[in-house]
Amino acid sequence: MGSCAQCGGALADAVRACPECGVPVPKPSARHLELKLDHARLEEAPSPPQRPQVGEWGRGSELPTPPQGLAFSTAPIPPADGVPGQEFGEQSDSEFSVGETEGAHAYDAEHGDDDRENAAERDTPEPALDETGRLRKVGPPQLASEAMRREMRPSEPATLSSRVALALLGALGAVSSLLLLGSDGFGLPLSGAFVLALLLGVVPMPYPARAAVLVTLAGAGLAIVSLQGLDRAEALVGLVLMFGITILATALFFRAWHRGSLLARALITLGIAICVGWLWMGQGLTALAILETDWHRWLPPVLQVPLALILMLCLLAFMDARSTGGCTVWAWLLLLWFATHSAVGLVAAADAAGGGLVGLPEGVIAAAIGQPLFTALLTLGLAQLLAVSSAR
Repeated sequence: MGSCAQCGGALADAVRACPECGVPVPKPSARHLELKLDHARLEEAPSPPQRPQVGEWGRGSELPTPPQGLAFSTAPIPPADGVPGQEFGEQSDSEFSVGETEGAHAYDAEHGDDDRENAAERDTPEPALDETGRLRKVGPPQLASEAMRREMRPSEPATLSSRVALALLGALGAVSSLLLLGSDGFGLPLSGAFVLALLLGVVPMPYPARAAVLVTLAGAGLAIVSLQGLDRAEALVGLVLMFGITILATALFFRAWHRGSLLARALITLGIAICVGWLWMGQGLTALAILETDWHRWLPPVLQVPLALILMLCLLAFMDARSTGGCTVWAWLLLLWFATHSAVGLVAAADAAGGGLVGLPEGVIAAAIGQPLFTALLTLGLAQLLAVSSAR
């Protein structure tokens, strides 16, 4: 609907002349029709969506409705002379006042600080607290490759378990030395060496220093007790076994801690070869085919069967780096077998002598006590030194 410019009467959309005064009505321009269509579309369009506020947990929270996106001017536009279609109230592009930018600025002025505070709270990590409620020191972030390297090559592996093993082995060695040898001869210095090993496991000290002192103490003790029986041929064969078990147990501990080490696998190969050579030199497996009535004759060959089984289990160390291959278990089983072998050898020698432990030399008893225990201490220290040097 419109109005006549001459008499002010109402005009329909489809009339060509005013019905009252007869003044012809100009045809509406295309711009006028386009503006009317835009008005209809804007009235039917839904209101702009609200701007959600992101809370602490990433969910939108309720906010007041922001200002409407568009605001239109309803003031009448005076007709412009010489411009076609302006006499019918046609509006130009400049007459539309767009309030979307103003509404956004008003919304940011009202809620911008809240959004920034919520974003800062969401991005800021929660402080790490210890058991007492104090702030815990958090180190700098680490790369995944660095964490994997430390897992595959730890610099201080098995800290607590090795200290417990030192304390137990030291206590066992000190008690057994005093009971079997007494306080005279080898008894007192041997028990003193084991007390020092006990103190190494109890007293706190740096990891590399403990390993170095342990290797020195165990190596010196093992050398002293092993030199007591070098005048016998059986003692020489026993030194080969002790040497092979020391290398193999050390390599197994090192392989369990550094799963991708090629050095550990090479040492395991060498240790298995030496132990297999000892089995061949002693011909213990061949002696199983001969029936003996005395237990001290048939029991030592029987003990060589578990050693062969343990050597076959040690081959699991050649698995890939995703698994430890059970190397820690096989190492302790190997050391336990060596201690059992030494104990059986000592009892068999005492039974063969006929007078019990009293009739045996002190060097034989000291070797039977010190060799397995000092070997276990030496393997732990050597494996720790290898781990420290390989992790650098």
